[in-house]
Amino acid sequence: MCVLLIVMYTQVRCTLLCCCGVHSGRCLGTLTGHEDEVLDVGFDFTGQYLLSASADGTGRIYNSTTHQLISKLEGHGGEISKVSE
Repeated sequence: MCVLLIVMYTQVRCTLLCCCGVHSGRCLGTLTGHEDEVLDVGFDFTGQYLLSASADGTGRIYNSTTHQLISKLEGHGGEISKVSE
């Protein structure tokens, strides 16, 4: 399934991600949990997982089909600005 990620703005920070169908444009699910701005998103090489990086100092791994949170990566002293290069 082809999806497009849209960062949704809540107040002045983008903390919510919406997965939208590329062809339909409709929202297939939202990815929540970050408490500060989402700075980067990406997929793993299989397309099964979505990764997000945030100014809240966490990285998160979501299932790209079910949109469920799989893991919250914590322990960084500051923001995480990239998930990959």
